[in-house]
Amino acid sequence: LFVKPILFLLTLPVTIVTFGCFSFVLNAMMLSLTSLFVGPGFTFASPFITLVVSVLLTIFQRFVENLVD
Repeated sequence: LFVKPILFLLTLPVTIVTFGCFSFVLNAMMLSLTSLFVGPGFTFASPFITLVVSVLLTIFQRFVENLVD
């Protein structure tokens, strides 16, 4: 809850240069970090799968944010 906003601020220049595409990578890193804490029940087969899930998660997150606003 507090790690992602800090990482987002630290990586803001890279996110701006890549026109927001680095947010997918940041979400993938957060998913990998979560899988380390949760344990063997929540793992990803490869980094590519993690990135795909991150893209889907970002799209869903933006959709929900637009519904709320």
